[in-house]
Amino acid sequence: MSITPKLSIIYVYYNTPDELKKSFNSLKNAAGEVSYEVIIIDNNSFRSIPSSVITSRKVTIVRNSSNRGYGSALNQGAKKSLGSTLLFVNPDTIFKTNSVKTLYNTLLKDKKIGICGPQLLSEDEMNTQNISAFPSFLNSLVVYSFLRFLPFFHRYYDQYHLMNLDRDVKQKVDVIGGACMMIKKSLFDKVGNFDERFFMYFEESDICHRVRSAGYYNMYIPQAKVIHLIGRSELNKEKIEEYFEESRYKYFKKYFGFVRGSLLELVLRVSKTRSLILLSILGVSIFMNFFRIHADMMFIGDMGRDYLAARDMILNRSIPLVGIPSSVVWLHQGPLSVYIIGISFLLSSFNPVAPAMAYALIGVLATFWMYKLGKLLFNTQVGFLSALFFATSPLVVINERMPYHTAAIPFFSIVFFYVMWLVLKGKEKLLPVLMFLLGILLQFELSNGVLVFMLLIVWFLFRPIFSKKVKVQAWGGFILGILPFILYDLTHRLTQTIGFPLWVINRIRLFFGLTQSGNSTTAHLFSALQTNFDQVSMMLFPASSWVVLILLLVVLMMLFRKRYEIKQLKSNSLSIVLLWVFTPLIGFSVHAAPGTAYFPLLFGGVILMTVYSVQKLISRWRFLMVFFVGLMVFNGMYTIHNNYFLNTYDGVHAMPPRGYNFGPNFEVREDVVKFIMNDSGGSSFRLEAGGFLSTMKTAVDNYSYLILLKGGMLSEESTTVYTIYEDFKDIKSQDALVYSNPYVWIMKNENN
Repeated sequence: MSITPKLSIIYVYYNTPDELKKSFNSLKNAAGEVSYEVIIIDNNSFRSIPSSVITSRKVTIVRNSSNRGYGSALNQGAKKSLGSTLLFVNPDTIFKTNSVKTLYNTLLKDKKIGICGPQLLSEDEMNTQNISAFPSFLNSLVVYSFLRFLPFFHRYYDQYHLMNLDRDVKQKVDVIGGACMMIKKSLFDKVGNFDERFFMYFEESDICHRVRSAGYYNMYIPQAKVIHLIGRSELNKEKIEEYFEESRYKYFKKYFGFVRGSLLELVLRVSKTRSLILLSILGVSIFMNFFRIHADMMFIGDMGRDYLAARDMILNRSIPLVGIPSSVVWLHQGPLSVYIIGISFLLSSFNPVAPAMAYALIGVLATFWMYKLGKLLFNTQVGFLSALFFATSPLVVINERMPYHTAAIPFFSIVFFYVMWLVLKGKEKLLPVLMFLLGILLQFELSNGVLVFMLLIVWFLFRPIFSKKVKVQAWGGFILGILPFILYDLTHRLTQTIGFPLWVINRIRLFFGLTQSGNSTTAHLFSALQTNFDQVSMMLFPASSWVVLILLLVVLMMLFRKRYEIKQLKSNSLSIVLLWVFTPLIGFSVHAAPGTAYFPLLFGGVILMTVYSVQKLISRWRFLMVFFVGLMVFNGMYTIHNNYFLNTYDGVHAMPPRGYNFGPNFEVREDVVKFIMNDSGGSSFRLEAGGFLSTMKTAVDNYSYLILLKGGMLSEESTTVYTIYEDFKDIKSQDALVYSNPYVWIMKNENN
């Protein structure tokens, strides 16, 4: 005949077999004559419970198909229990002789005790924290922030942790630690069990608060001694911190209200060290992206074309379905840049700097997601360093300050790879989002189509399995992403949706020499490789090709050391970054004439791979951190010192290593427009491009927009013509020259 146990001891097990075995073996001497049962809730552990524990007659095991959290699992155990008293305990505890018996007898003798707990000791039998005051608004602000280290606030920290109490004296306390607490089952049911909204942490503060509210007190009993082997479950520190912050916020909302709780949690998260570092990096990004943007803004003719299109869209209330023509004249980029510029105009009364500021803000967001992606794929340090490198990279910053369709590509590409990683890790519901982002990236720049080939490679290597429903939704997401192209093609013979794939096939054909003339784009392969290297240099450290070569050598060394892991896909995150970098580079080489607009897709991948490689060295030789951060600081200062590599009245600031010239800054171009407006005297006129500019259809669109903004009278029928040159050598006669600055010359012709 079985005897109903007086006590039910409930464990939540997660990957700590050795600790559980020791704890279980210590129970017999700890319980004495108190009859007990053991209930173990296995929260989907991948390490098995020891067989010696499983085979015990006292043990009941409940296996969960997922990790339900600490409080939820304890509630499961309580529902299975037969005892009138419950002992909730961590597997990483070892009970001293009679400790359980002491807790049990004390609880039964005093009917006003709600929860009781032992004295917790470390492995070397020193007191550890097991009791505290209830979290209040004020003590939480101190205890969970840097304020606890300041002398004036330290007393609040001491009061919260009850540091003034004699730990060898039995006494009433607010909170008993959740590692080991005992309660009568009737009271546990009366107060409503553990609140399952707390996945882990703060569930003990919550139930102790409810027990006190029910008219009971909680008792600390140092005569019962338990050793606590802290932090033995196999959860990474970052995940533990995430659980802690989520539960803390839920506790704050429950007891302080939504507004006060949310405000407190916001302050705590912002003030922690990692948040301060991230905020500092974002501050650097804001400074780099917005400093002197009103003067040092790039504003070429192609940008002016989009400005005029956005202006027409607003004034004529006609939404364009394609954007600027690509290098293949019968293919267009998407209209998304026109939409962004249009929204900026609406918010700023057509201010020409507003679109650049909008893109600069997107660049700051890209810096934040660079941190998120580095942390997700590798670790927090890689996340921080990648974000800082991204925020100070000369080519990245220049691109982000452009009011142009390429400026948003780094942001969307980083988010694209973030989502793709989550999809590969089993979150199939995000596949439609991934395909939508692919469509968006194609809208911004057709060359981003190389991502299609990369996705095919990823799917071949990793073989993810998706439900039919998700696949259908994914196609829907992609169609939504390229919807303007589809709508445009309904009346333009499928120029975009069919023409672009045919163009890609043709480029591949030419690369392999499959042509009757025998001409092959491989003849230009060296030039393409040179362009690839130049663009990577401009990303990493344009001031010195030697530094770039050293960084690339570090990357090659890392790849060599990781070659077996990469080959066997053991380091999936690194494999993804490699595909991110090398698939486009190979694609651009096949094209044989990659344009500068192609490379923003690579910014995040190149920086992430470089930082990951260098971080491996830093982990061995920490002093290298100073040099690496110094390199990034130099990049930022070098960019600002050179006026973002725009030509100014102070001089030409071409960008190494090949002296790439991004043209005059906005200040120079504004002065050109001011002259034309004053010289025209309010009469109508037309603009023309001279010299090499005449080969570009949009060459003077930037000036046209500014003239229209200032109320200028542009007319194609006017006999007054201002011809703009940007190379003095193109001017054959200076007789009609009416204006010049170091970069722009204007000829005026009047035919009566």
